[in-house]
Amino acid sequence: PHMAKLVEHCLDDECAALVLNRASWRIVDPPIKFVAAPPNEINSYGPFQTMERHNSSCTGLSIFLVDALRSVAIPARVAGTPHWRKGKAVCPDGDASPECGNHNWVEAFILGEWHFIDQHGLLDALDKGWFFPADTNLQTHNDHSMNHSIYSTTWAPPHELLRVARPYYAHFAPAPHFPLAWDWDTRSIQGWETVKWYHSKASAYAGTSHPNKSYF
Repeated sequence: PHMAKLVEHCLDDECAALVLNRASWRIVDPPIKFVAAPPNEINSYGPFQTMERHNSSCTGLSIFLVDALRSVAIPARVAGTPHWRKGKAVCPDGDASPECGNHNWVEAFILGEWHFIDQHGLLDALDKGWFFPADTNLQTHNDHSMNHSIYSTTWAPPHELLRVARPYYAHFAPAPHFPLAWDWDTRSIQGWETVKWYHSKASAYAGTSHPNKSYF
């Protein structure tokens, strides 16, 4: 009921998604904010844990916004990369450098196609974020490592979705699983590899203007 009330004035899913990315965090007082994951502590990944703490990392914020979107019937999923691939100049210790750590964000099915949302970031438009396109363009597929690509979660098996709903998933490749940078041994979460989709979005982005819409 809380999230539905926030978007009751919206006439389409795009409006609802952007409103929730701006306003859903105020479900508690003080509002939920980003705090980097502590190195020696279990993070608050569940939405009620995040509400109780009033904060979470990018992963917890992504899960919270995915749940908020789903509560108003917008299909949504967590996306991310295990490690940014920024090179030795930025990350002298490779994947161990903080600048090349993991990051998660949100993807949502809006107006008939998938879009990404920088949760609690640039709040005025879909397909905008501090990591796009400069950082996403550096990510790449590797047959021998999942460290530096981009992935999205899926509840249903990817191959089954390609069979029954290919037009909505043709831009993505089935992944062995969705990698968890903090728990590499967990392989139970199904996933898509979406790095080529982000590269194609970056190419389209470079050749277009980017007007912002206002729903507030």
